[in-house]
Amino acid sequence: MKNSSVIILENEIEYILEQVYSVNESLNQYQRNQLVQGFEDGINELFGKWAAKAMNLKDKLVGATKQVFTNMANKGKEFYEKGKKLAGDAWDSIVKFKDNVVTQIQEGYAKAVDFISTSYVSFKQALANAYRAASKSIEDAYKSMKDKMEAFAETVKGIWSDIVEECTLLYHNTKEKLIAMKDNISAWFAKNKSDLQKSIDETKTSGMESLKSLGEKASEAWNKTKQVASDVAAVALYICVQPIIFIINSVKAIPGVYENAIKMVKEFIDKEVAEYNQYRVKENLKYIQTFERFKY
Repeated sequence: MKNSSVIILENEIEYILEQVYSVNESLNQYQRNQLVQGFEDGINELFGKWAAKAMNLKDKLVGATKQVFTNMANKGKEFYEKGKKLAGDAWDSIVKFKDNVVTQIQEGYAKAVDFISTSYVSFKQALANAYRAASKSIEDAYKSMKDKMEAFAETVKGIWSDIVEECTLLYHNTKEKLIAMKDNISAWFAKNKSDLQKSIDETKTSGMESLKSLGEKASEAWNKTKQVASDVAAVALYICVQPIIFIINSVKAIPGVYENAIKMVKEFIDKEVAEYNQYRVKENLKYIQTFERFKY
């Protein structure tokens, strides 16, 4: 069953397209063409880097001629501007849908962080539920929109940018909450070790080499006798990123989106691992300096 955000998107876009492409007897051919041209130009301008291609127009306007109109006489400009206004309405509907999907993710992240100190399984389940709900919204919307606008797949890529950005905050909050456990962190690692290992095994079949490598770092960290801050950081990064495979696998049917998602997650992991390595070097240096100070 489709959720309300998908239904609203469908209805709003259908209403806008109807205004642009239905035959309106009160408009002459020139006015209709100006309306369509304004709409197409507006879509191209608003989607920008998200949509290199304009909407898939399917020649819905009867008798329309596909040409660039340079004559902006006052009688035509009114309809051209109305077309641009309708393009803005379409853009607003898509942005609203995107924001609803990201909100689903944010709510799942907030629940997950609340669960982390007591149960890794609950933490992971909260993320998985959020990703499944978001991916269903994306899938349903794509199925409905793919014959109306080619640009929608590009919009989904834009959603991924926001998801990765939110994941950065999730990682920070999770790491801080685990570090705050202090002496209890080793007990937490031991308690959740078998469940963490199950996640590692899942990761090995995901086809994501960057995530697999990160899992190996996490495994090394929680198998140590006594954990330090950098070990906590490695595990926190892994458990925050690993569940993202739920949503990645669900968008395989959307052209270009799956590849883009893999690429963005890899870039995110690479960036965070580089920062983690710098953090670990500083941590080791601090340990060596302390040892040198007290060894005599």
